[in-house]
Amino acid sequence: MAVCRKFYRKGHCVKGDKCRYVHTLETAPPPVAVPEKPVRDGRDEARAQQREHKHRQKARKQQRHVEGCWEVANAAVRALESTGGGGDAATWFAPPPPVGAEVAWAALPGPCQMPAGFTPHRRQRKQWQVDNLACILRRLLPAVGDAGRRVTVADLGGGSGNAALPLAAGFPGVDFVLLDMNKSSCDLARERAAAAGLPNVRVECGVIEAVPWGEVREGPSAFPKVDVVLALHCCGVASDLAQLAAFAEGAAFILCPCCLGKIQQFTLDATKCIACPTFPRSAAIRAACGAADFAKVAALADHPKTHTEAPPCRDTEPEAAAAHAFATRARTLCKGLVERDRQLAAAERGYATVMTKLTPLEASPKHDVIVGLPNATDAALAEALGMSVGAPSNHEVL
Repeated sequence: MAVCRKFYRKGHCVKGDKCRYVHTLETAPPPVAVPEKPVRDGRDEARAQQREHKHRQKARKQQRHVEGCWEVANAAVRALESTGGGGDAATWFAPPPPVGAEVAWAALPGPCQMPAGFTPHRRQRKQWQVDNLACILRRLLPAVGDAGRRVTVADLGGGSGNAALPLAAGFPGVDFVLLDMNKSSCDLARERAAAAGLPNVRVECGVIEAVPWGEVREGPSAFPKVDVVLALHCCGVASDLAQLAAFAEGAAFILCPCCLGKIQQFTLDATKCIACPTFPRSAAIRAACGAADFAKVAALADHPKTHTEAPPCRDTEPEAAAAHAFATRARTLCKGLVERDRQLAAAERGYATVMTKLTPLEASPKHDVIVGLPNATDAALAEALGMSVGAPSNHEVL
């Protein structure tokens, strides 16, 4: 019987036992030598030079785009600093609180652990993220909720419960409500919560904007009153919708936004999401930056998938390194401006707010965190979180 060519080349076959060919290397035929392509009078070399030229053109176009976004963001930051509406950009991010082993991972039930399919690196990063959330939540709990009622935390966009389940196991006196639009993720979260024996976890399937936030909700099937809104890596405007839900509920919030490039879609076309807010959201940044310029800034604000982004093609290595450093600096500035807009929007609603970072930064490329507490002062919130607001941090924006 003939040998499966895919198995011979790759060592595996996606068809598995259903494949009609033999999955073995013992009877595999010898590899066929691939003849070299003949050189056609220098045309191959000309094509290679043409591809390199197009690559350089694309890289220079990207560089001009980065420079344009840098100018827009830098002008907006300077305008904020001159009017006093945004403060010194060097103090936007407060040093993070000391985060230790907030969650006893070894003692958690199996269903509360990270999925077995996670790589060790991904599992460690996710555990760091949950440890940061547990640290902030533990310090916020004394300042939220009403006497005689259990505190309720809403994990919006919580997926299959990778964050909510460990937190629920670590905070048995707090009720957690997980909301996600993916039905299969919600079903998996319910199965994991039931298997872990967590009575303080409730899973709801739906979108954030469909919940009547701020209204009286009665009945066993109604969404409960929320005291803390948690949104870990809610894509694009979903982080803004989570913050608006906290405003309507008068609840504290912990946001760790991501995918800011999606904001550009809704800024330029408001029909894509009826419930989406208008950007920029804060009056201070709206006075310093128009909607079109803000959309351009948000498009560049997305962090790369890794901490080291491949530099664009340049004539020399020093130029490539300089372009890479400048692009990273521009991305950081644009990301900081977008998160500052969210922070100022909360401050205009009477919230005490703090912006900080995940610890360590390797926990995620999207490591900016915004914490808000209603009916409090920035100093009181900073004291509760163990932070020093107003002092320059090691995480510079400019």
